[in-house]
Amino acid sequence: NKETQPAIDKALAAVVKPAFWAMLTTVAGLGSFGFSGVYPLFQLGLLGAFGVAVAWFTSMTIAPLLLRMLWSSEKKDISAGRFSFTVTSDSRKLLGHPWLIGGSAVIVIATLAGLSKAEVDTDYSKFFGGGTRISHSYDLLKDAKLGQNPIVLHIKYPQGKEYTDASYFSATLAFEREVKALPEIIKVLSVTDLIAEIDKAFSGKTGTQGRLETYSHAALSQIFFLGELSGNDDITDLSLESRNELQIIALTPYFSSQELRVFRNKITELQRKYLPDDVELNITGTTVLWANMDIQVSKTQIYSLLFIGLFLTVLLPLIFRSVILGGMGVIINVLPLAATVGLMSWLGIKINMATVILGAISIGVVVDDTIYMFSRIQDYRRLGLKWREATEKSLATVGTSVYRTSIILLFAFSCMATSDFLPTAHLGIFVSVSVVVALFFDLLLAPLLIIFFGELSEKWRGDTVRVSS
Repeated sequence: NKETQPAIDKALAAVVKPAFWAMLTTVAGLGSFGFSGVYPLFQLGLLGAFGVAVAWFTSMTIAPLLLRMLWSSEKKDISAGRFSFTVTSDSRKLLGHPWLIGGSAVIVIATLAGLSKAEVDTDYSKFFGGGTRISHSYDLLKDAKLGQNPIVLHIKYPQGKEYTDASYFSATLAFEREVKALPEIIKVLSVTDLIAEIDKAFSGKTGTQGRLETYSHAALSQIFFLGELSGNDDITDLSLESRNELQIIALTPYFSSQELRVFRNKITELQRKYLPDDVELNITGTTVLWANMDIQVSKTQIYSLLFIGLFLTVLLPLIFRSVILGGMGVIINVLPLAATVGLMSWLGIKINMATVILGAISIGVVVDDTIYMFSRIQDYRRLGLKWREATEKSLATVGTSVYRTSIILLFAFSCMATSDFLPTAHLGIFVSVSVVVALFFDLLLAPLLIIFFGELSEKWRGDTVRVSS
């Protein structure tokens, strides 16, 4: 269609650069997960970045081709739908009200104050809503006071030494007794308990831990031998045949990562107090391994935010060829994320395996609108318009697209809030919050700041020239 081609060409010429930079920042945000030691996050970052790059390529190539083939050339009056939000009227009137300025400042400062309370913690038993069958099963186990969470205490003795050596056996017995006394413990499965039961079965006497402490190495070896002859595999499940390694299984309620860290510290203190220095203790198990991932999650959060922050600090001034616009672009896109994480902290929502991606995704999403808005301002500035005129014309044109895309993103991410999987719901809710806050900054705060600092810089340069002359 010959009539539609000029419109397509003009549209492409206007958006190809800002679209490329928007794609690049989003790719950088997702690509920052490439630093993560958590493989699912690493995969998410690389595959997500690849998908965004492909989407940009198809938008710049296939989409124009489809428009040329399918778009009707019928002319329509779109002036009625034009975004009529200008700095001189609406935004200045709104921001001129002290209650709005004060209220907004209090909300932003309050949410930013919540950053000091932000912490990484994961409780997999609380990943589902209260009405789901999974959460109901967790509640049933808790009410029955059954061991839900097996934590393995792996003990390794020096080369050539055995668990049955009198000194090591006595120390291990004392350590085990103190572990059983911890308030978090529901039950302990250990070789010591099996030895007592074997002794009771063959001698006919009730063995106590106090009496077992007096057993010699030979007596303990004999009990082990009797247990092996009985055909019972339990003792070999908890210790090696060489008897220089064994494991104690501590059954506890489900712990969050922070609670498990406290429990591990208690076990470590008991190790220092009761076990000889040459005895090695490792705390392991599935939940321990999951909790260890929180350390990697925390590193992922820090590295990804540092990377995207430095990337935007360098890239935005280069894109806009203006330190003023670049600096404001960084602030406007970092503050919504900071406020969102602060709000999460006030609501008691921790950073975990799912919500850790909030930072990179929200910045990657909201920075696109800033790039389109600021790029259009720069285009009008090159035509000779003043800062105020360029900003107001950009709001009247690109402002429509920014508003509409933000609404689309808001509804898209809000759909995730219906998920019974709470990390997914939290991600959807708080990315939506970031989009709303970023929209406020892009359409209300940023224009006023651009005009203020732009006119201030022009005035300063003018005064400098006059003084110099």
